[in-house]
Amino acid sequence: MTDDAQRAAHRAALDHVLGLCAGRWWSDSVVLRGSVLLPTWLGAAARPPADLDWVVIGTAHDPEAVADRTYGWEYPDGSLADLCRRYPEIEQQPGDDEPGWYVDRELDVAPAAPFGDLLDLLVERPRAARGVVLCPAEAEISDDWAYSGYDGVGVRLVIPWRAPGLPDGSVQLDFAADERVPETPVPTLVPRADGGPPAVVLAVSRELALAWKVLWMYRDTRAYGWYDDGEDEPAPAARGKDLYDAVLLAEGCRTSELPRLLRDVFGDEDIALDDLVSWPVDWAEFVAAHPWVTGTAREWSERLAAALPPLSDIPPYSPIPPRDLAALADHWNSARS
Repeated sequence: MTDDAQRAAHRAALDHVLGLCAGRWWSDSVVLRGSVLLPTWLGAAARPPADLDWVVIGTAHDPEAVADRTYGWEYPDGSLADLCRRYPEIEQQPGDDEPGWYVDRELDVAPAAPFGDLLDLLVERPRAARGVVLCPAEAEISDDWAYSGYDGVGVRLVIPWRAPGLPDGSVQLDFAADERVPETPVPTLVPRADGGPPAVVLAVSRELALAWKVLWMYRDTRAYGWYDDGEDEPAPAARGKDLYDAVLLAEGCRTSELPRLLRDVFGDEDIALDDLVSWPVDWAEFVAAHPWVTGTAREWSERLAAALPPLSDIPPYSPIPPRDLAALADHWNSARS
């Protein structure tokens, strides 16, 4: 048994669960973010994905939630399924019942949470690559989950997996229910580690992922914490993984949209990046878990500061103007029909 074998088995479990999520009727009611997208953007430089991190954007029968989370979108005509049919390279994506893209839409009776549907499907299809078997009967659902140290609402689903000769593992899916996505999600191909057909999902952009990383680093060095429940609160410090990801995202992400997205995610908070290179970072723990990473926290922080836009480019805060919920709901429903 090796750490590499354990990581490969965990990735196989992640890929399997993500592939099942991608083909479900609720797949365009959630937006993917987090480490599983890093290989798409960063290739071999990406750290191994850890879990599946989603933002719930609501459903067609919940127009107020949809309008709040999707304000400002320029959503393309047609649903995600329609978009996928237009691109031959993703027609291999397995659907619910047969090869090819197929999505059963009963949005008027769809439950708000997809967890039961996903677990039912895993009962039918528990086997992933590398001998990994998912155990949906042992899954745990925490419906009062939120990121520790943050005021948030969400659900955490943990699904155990087993593989011959390896310690037991688990796939963790986090669904944030109160996060606003300030731009149109991007239909994204997420590659599988075994070279199989990629999963096709709605995902955040690289720029938005970077903006959130900077926000989390900023907050973690202030009054917020990411410690686990039951543990003593450590001294405020940014996570090493967030610094690593942010640097690689920023160095290939120089677009005019980034200043606006930084303002969107920070809201009315001051964006104080002038002392970024001095932010405390829990770097030693990260490097111990990722020994191929070289350089000091200060060196990586300097790279991030050099890659981010100057503060003068970031627009001032402006409250979201009033919007017509009915019109937005109609637009959303027509886009999903």
